[in-house]
Amino acid sequence: SRVRSWPALTPAPRECARAGDMDETRRREDCPADGAVTRKGSKQEMVIAMLHEPDAASLKEIGTATGWQRHTIRGAISATIANKLGFAVVREKRRPTGELVYRIKA
Repeated sequence: SRVRSWPALTPAPRECARAGDMDETRRREDCPADGAVTRKGSKQEMVIAMLHEPDAASLKEIGTATGWQRHTIRGAISATIANKLGFAVVREKRRPTGELVYRIKA
């Protein structure tokens, strides 16, 4: 098991805070999804940094780093990181152990 200090990611600036805050010159498609910005230093940001690693991250490694349970990790990866934030997350087996790992496709 590896234990590292993960680098902080800088969140992208939000163009539009809420749909009602937009003026008529900006369309909804031009604005990032609601909640698309990750807080600096959050567990979600840490998971995204782990998934950007070339050797990927297993559920066990993410759970150790965040304190989350397995179902919470899978939910965060599929609902938040993949769907809401739009990252292409792939799942593959780590050789030779056969352990399932997740990574963000570059």
